Amino acid sequence: MELIKLFIIFIFIVVLLGFKKPLGPVIFVATILLGVLFLIPPLEFTNAYISSITSIDTIEFILVLFFIMLLEHIMGQVGYMEGMLGAMNAIFHSKRINIAVLPAVIGLLPSAGGALFSAPLVGKSAEGTALSPEDKSFLNVYYRHIMELFFPTYPCVLLTAQISGFPLPQVVLIMLPWSLFMAIIGIFYLRKIKKEEKLISIPLKTALMQMLTNFWPFLLIVILIIFCGIRTSIASCITLLAVILVSRVKPCQLLTMLKNGTNISILLMVLFVLAFKDILSYSGAVESLPTLVASWPIPPYLVFCILCTFITLITGMMLPMVAIGLPLAFSAIPNGGILLMMLLLLAGYAGNMITPMHICTNIVSQYFHADLRKVLVMSIPPYSLVLVLGIIAYIILS
Repeated sequence: MELIKLFIIFIFIVVLLGFKKPLGPVIFVATILLGVLFLIPPLEFTNAYISSITSIDTIEFILVLFFIMLLEHIMGQVGYMEGMLGAMNAIFHSKRINIAVLPAVIGLLPSAGGALFSAPLVGKSAEGTALSPEDKSFLNVYYRHIMELFFPTYPCVLLTAQISGFPLPQVVLIMLPWSLFMAIIGIFYLRKIKKEEKLISIPLKTALMQMLTNFWPFLLIVILIIFCGIRTSIASCITLLAVILVSRVKPCQLLTMLKNGTNISILLMVLFVLAFKDILSYSGAVESLPTLVASWPIPPYLVFCILCTFITLITGMMLPMVAIGLPLAFSAIPNGGILLMMLLLLAGYAGNMITPMHICTNIVSQYFHADLRKVLVMSIPPYSLVLVLGIIAYIILS
């Protein structure tokens, strides 16, 4: 029964998005529907909702997005973005490479709202190309997340190593080829961009220095978060202040930038999505899924493959899938080994990248004024292909 309820909620979200309803209000109503279907008393639901939107984690997430929005806008206004793209053009002489590499490099940092960093860069790189808003949205999110499968700064990768018991380097090595494969598949979506002639001719050393000069805010955030252990919200705020000081932005200019660089609708949409996830967790629906699918007449590895995909479909996050799906799978299939871990990560990854619950996809689609439905449809083939190949690899090698 719980599975049917979750399916009804998911279909409700997809149908309303199909009628081009804004995601924020849709998720808000879906959250109420969730409370009704799972019989959460109104007062209890209200308290849980208030606790969610006022929690430290939610506030920090919203602050990170706010700081990143403002940082991106200021960097664009004072010339950082132009300088960075000029350096990239001088180094690679290719818009295709720029559009793929920039999100991937920024994807090394698993920060909330990181897709907003790369979105303006992808937008500027795509100027003069045949890429539609949906193409730009898809490519930005696609290459932004190819690191999520293997890079050891991502919490889901670290937790996977801890739960599975496999050494972190081993986890990284077995997942790295899949990320490289995803990068290669993405070339198909870059085919609309014509090959450019070599227009910029400056010494490579000069181009690299220009790149470093304009890329330092991103490097600062990486250093503060990874090497100094500072929270993402504080690191983003420090970087924002550093850019304001270095760029000598005047108070009157800052007020204008604050007004033009803040998108309230995106912040509210994210707030609604985070509340939905918390109420979903509060209902106990996700935790009950393993018991529900255990009786299905299919091989155990497929049961947990479907489970992990569904968890990310309804949460839009990899971490809950790793925390719930992996321990249960390794308990039920003790001899599954690292190949089972690989398959379940691919299953969760596929679900995470094709769901309307994925915050990055929604933020970027709004940034480029793209049709979210078309972006999601574009996402299905590559991630489905990788999942199918993962299942084949598991069957052959296990």
